[in-house]
Amino acid sequence: VKEGRKAMTLSIGDGANDVAMIQEANVGCGLLGHEGSQAAMSADYAFGQFRFLTKLLLVHGRWSYQRIADMHSNFFYKNVIWTLAMFWFMPFCYFDATYLYDYSFILFYNVIFTSLPVIVLGSFDQDINSKAALAFPQLYVRGIRGLEHTRTKFWFYMLDGLYQSAVVFFIPYLVWQLGLAVAFNGKGIDSLADFGTTIAVAAIFAANTYVGMNTH
Repeated sequence: VKEGRKAMTLSIGDGANDVAMIQEANVGCGLLGHEGSQAAMSADYAFGQFRFLTKLLLVHGRWSYQRIADMHSNFFYKNVIWTLAMFWFMPFCYFDATYLYDYSFILFYNVIFTSLPVIVLGSFDQDINSKAALAFPQLYVRGIRGLEHTRTKFWFYMLDGLYQSAVVFFIPYLVWQLGLAVAFNGKGIDSLADFGTTIAVAAIFAANTYVGMNTH
């Protein structure tokens, strides 16, 4: 079934004779019972009774698929908005590899500034609670059909990142060009460092807000 139909498979067993089957499947489940613990020790998930398989699939399996699908798109989005904001700057400096952002922003963007929202989304997000997931098992079909992680959804996020990168770059650019670049204390803020920091902060704020809005 795994190789012939290219299907995602799950196997469950409770004895030593099931170890090969458990290890061959994409997801192996072992039961701790009268026949020993070999099956449980060889499995990805171990539990005490067969009835727990329902909650593993319909609740935790569905949550996991939903989280990974959303995290994947949001992770690429936040890097698109950050990178393309730098791309919009390139024609204005004749593509001479001038840094728009301060180097500390580049180093810490993924490590510190935008890491927590995506981690929370990928680890704890729940679109519905466990009782609703068990009450409506037909929701699990969306995972079987791959409806939560599609090319259309991915490219929608990429286009959204493209649009928002243009917003976070060109609005500050127009303010600097058409307005008077002066701080509240009267000092000028017309340097590249000031301009780049404004765009960097706007991109970080937009990325974190967007991921937060997509978290249930």
